[in-house]
Order: sequence, then structure tokens, then C-alpha cells
Amino acid sequence: MPVEKVLWYCDYPQTAVYTDGTSSGTDPACIHDDEPVNPGGGYPYIASEDRNGDGVVNGYERCGLACGEEPTSGDIQTQHGCEQGYITGELCSRYN
Repeated sequence: MPVEKVLWYCDYPQTAVYTDGTSSGTDPACIHDDEPVNPGGGYPYIASEDRNGDGVVNGYERCGLACGEEPTSGDIQTQHGCEQGYITGELCSRYN
């Protein structure tokens, strides 16, 4: 039985990531021409996330789920670890 393709989150630059593991750069749900983006593409520019003040928000600077934003790659890896059971404790509470 084929896995249902459901939008999981929008990654950078304007890339849709689906629950079946595939991605697309053409999903209208993730294309936002009105949002400011980093020079050359990338995450939307949020000044408070620009931790080194270089005018670009890199993935490692993003706050992610802890700040109510789209998940970072670390958020996704942590969620997977919690679901698999090799990460436990309070850190997993945001994924339950």
C-alpha cells in the first residue's frame, strides 16, 4: 500500500518536505514571494535569529520549535530519536 504524501514542513529555500520522505521545490504551500529571505535563498530572515550579525540566518542559528517556528534539522533528528527511544527525558516532551 503506498504511503500517503502529506506536507510535513517547509524547509529552505522554499522546499516542501513530505511525510513520505520526498520533497518538492514547487509546492505552493511553501513558496512565499512576500517573505524576506536570506541573500541567495535560504531561511526567512528573522533578525533575532541572526546570532552573528552577518545579515544571513544559517540553519544552526535558527531557534525552531522552541520558539514556535518551523522545525530545524536538529528538531527533526531529536524527534526521530525520541520516537525510536534512544533519546528520552524532558527533551522529548515537546514531541509528545
